[in-house]
Formats: sequence, structure tokens, C-alpha cells
Amino acid sequence: MQRQKEYYLKQSVAVFTYFFTLCFIFTAGFMLLRFPEDAGRGVTNGIDLCIETLIPSMFPFMFLSTFIINSGIINRLERTVGPLTQKVFRLPGICAAVIAFSMTGGLPIGPKMTSDLYSKGYITALQGRRMLFFCMNPGPAFVISAVGHYMLGSEKIGVILYTSVVLSSLLIGFFSARVCEDCFNITVNADTAKVKAELHTALQQSVVQSCRSMLTVCAWVILFSCFIELVAILPLTDGTKAFLYATLEMTNGCKVLSASFPVPLLAGIIGFGGICAHMQVMSSVLKLRLKVKYFICARVLNGGLSVLISMFLLELFPVAAETFSMGTVPEKVENVFSLPICISVMVMCFLLLLGDNFRLNRVSDK
Repeated sequence: MQRQKEYYLKQSVAVFTYFFTLCFIFTAGFMLLRFPEDAGRGVTNGIDLCIETLIPSMFPFMFLSTFIINSGIINRLERTVGPLTQKVFRLPGICAAVIAFSMTGGLPIGPKMTSDLYSKGYITALQGRRMLFFCMNPGPAFVISAVGHYMLGSEKIGVILYTSVVLSSLLIGFFSARVCEDCFNITVNADTAKVKAELHTALQQSVVQSCRSMLTVCAWVILFSCFIELVAILPLTDGTKAFLYATLEMTNGCKVLSASFPVPLLAGIIGFGGICAHMQVMSSVLKLRLKVKYFICARVLNGGLSVLISMFLLELFPVAAETFSMGTVPEKVENVFSLPICISVMVMCFLLLLGDNFRLNRVSDK
């Protein structure tokens, strides 16, 4: 009887997924044929964003992070900061560089480096899955400069937002190590760890891999820029559009919400990352065999913690944010946010991550 119920449930989910996919295809096709100029404008905006912002800011970090792994330099870094990484996060010391780059290089850098470490045998799949929970953060240039300075008119708020997101990720990494005791399996493939590529070979491999990764990131950004431009012409309320912007793409969501929504909500959007950023790292998620729903729950938990930490920091360091019209007086940033709802969502995500179907300490790495 139980198996029959499970079978009907799977069939219902499959039918719903198929129906939803068909509706999306027909709707997207109709919108592209009905509003070709708007779709083209979205693609143009995405290309401009890639050329003017993403490639200049991300490609150097992407190349450097790849080169550190391919050249074997990451083994030397393990000797200096390895013990701290083992004690705090219960991960091999070689993961310290990944954690550092995930907090400075931008959203796709951390998952990409995690996937590379797993491919070369430095970490197990179980360790890689846990790293994906917290090694995915926006860079300080985006949060402090773009969001803080340009959107909110205050670099101090940008620092608070960036600190909130980073502390949220570090807390998830710290407590996930204590929940999953079996992750304290700090072993490195000895044969792989001794491999040291020649300099010219490492350079060539790093450039090629960085170009491929950068192309994937730009493709997703362009695609979602087109979607966002089409969403703008839909007959929806401003609140619904703002929610879609924030869910689909982090940059556009921050632009829309920065004018009238509280700062903690922006911290939650940045901590969550947006579906566009999730798609950019989906290849790493699938390679490490992490279920997508658990990855999304981890991002929601990250966003919720970012909200709480930002509220706490704003109470400790009150700042003033400029309103966004000429000739106005700066007003104090207030913590207008639903704390019970935020905590409830985080608790549900935490329980799901620790559910019977997600026993990390019993996952086998085949």
C-alpha cells in the first residue's frame, strides 16, 4: 500500500513537472514573438553587464583560483592555514584557499574550486557537498561598492551587508561540521597530492578552464536579463515584480528593492544569491551529487541568517542611508522586518537539511 502511494506521488510530480514545463515553453515562446524588442533589449543589457562588470571583475579571480589548484600551489597553502581549517570547519587544510576565494572572488568561484578539488581527489564528495553549503558568497566589490555605495549611498551599509553574508556562511560551515561528525575524515589522495604540473601546462589549463567557466556565467546572466526584461512588461503588481526580480537575479533585485525596502531584506537577497547564480554553479552541484532541493534550502538558510545578522549589526552600528531623490535628507535605516517569519523559514530549512532523507553521516562516497 505504501509503495503504491509513493508510485502515485511520483507520477503526480512527473505530470505536474511536465505540465509546468510545457506552460513555460509556450509562455516564453509567445512573449519572445510578441515582444521581440523587449527581449532584445534584455539580451543587450546582459551583454553590457558581462562586458562592463562581470568579466573585468571575475575573470582574474577565476583564472587565479584555477591556477592555484592546477599548479599545486594549493598544497603549500595547506601547510600554513591547514590546522585552522581543520579545527574550525573540520575539512582538509587544502580547503582554506577555497573558503578564502569564496568570500572575495564572487559567487561562482567557491563552488568551481570545490568541484576542482573533488575532481583531482583532494576531497571526498561528502566534504565537497558540505562546502557547497557555505562556500558561495558575493565579492566585496559588488556588495560594498555596487550595493552599498551606488545603490544605497553608504559604504558603511555595504560593509554591514557584506559582513552579514560572510558571517552567515561561516556559521553554516562551523555548525555543519559539528552536526556531521563523519565529515571529520581529513584524508587526501596521496598520489594526487604529489602531482605538480609544469608551469606552462598549468597556465594553459587554467586559461582554458577559466574561459569556459566565464562563458557559462555570461550565458546565464544574458538569459536571465532577457527574462527580467520580459517580466517587467507583465501585468503584475509592483510587489510581485520586485519579488520576481529578487528571486531571479540578485543584481536587479537589489536595484529594485534598494529604494524602498529595509536593509535586512537586501541582506537576505544577497545571501540567497538568486536563481541565476544558482544556475551558474549547478554543474558543480550535480558533479558532487548534491540534491538541488537541499542546495536551495541551504541558500534560503544563508539568506535568513544574513537577515538576522544584519539586523543585529544595524542595532550595534546605526547608520544613515540616503533616500534616492535629489535634495533629500538622509534618514536612519530601520529594521522593519518580520522576525517570526524569517526564523520560521530558517527552522523549516534546517529541519529539512537534517531530515531522514538527508543523513550526511551515512552518505557513502562511491
